[in-house]
Parts: sequence; C-alpha cells; structure tokens
Amino acid sequence: MLIFRLKDGKELSMDGHRIKVTEEETNVYTLTIQKATAADVGAYTCEIRNEHGLKASSGNLNIKMKPEFIKESSPT
Repeated sequence: MLIFRLKDGKELSMDGHRIKVTEEETNVYTLTIQKATAADVGAYTCEIRNEHGLKASSGNLNIKMKPEFIKESSPT
C-alpha cells in the first residue's frame, strides 16, 4: 500500500513538526499544519494505492488574514 499526500498536485513535504500526519485510528489519518501562513493555502489531496486500485480524498485550505499596509495611506 502506498500513501501520497499532495498540495496543488505536488508531493507535500512534511517535517514532522509544523506539517505532520498522525494516525488517529486504523486507517484514519489527520493532516496538521501548525501556524499556517498564506504559503500553505491550496488544494490538499491524500491518495492511497494498492493492488485493488486508487482512492483519493481532497480538500482546500483557505486562510483569512488581516490586511497589511505597506505604506501608510494619506488623508484625502
């Protein structure tokens, strides 16, 4: 059995600290992203393959953030 975790169609690199996968129970996994940033926004997919075929589950991560002003606005 092969398990693939993808972000935007590319293999997701997990460091085991900020981005990690834990097995909650048999065949139930959780993807955790600590301190998510705008760089983490995207489509995430988990694929599992074996001799019987392929199954996949996908979801999107969106982050609502406060706007940051690069330069102070001037009064009009």
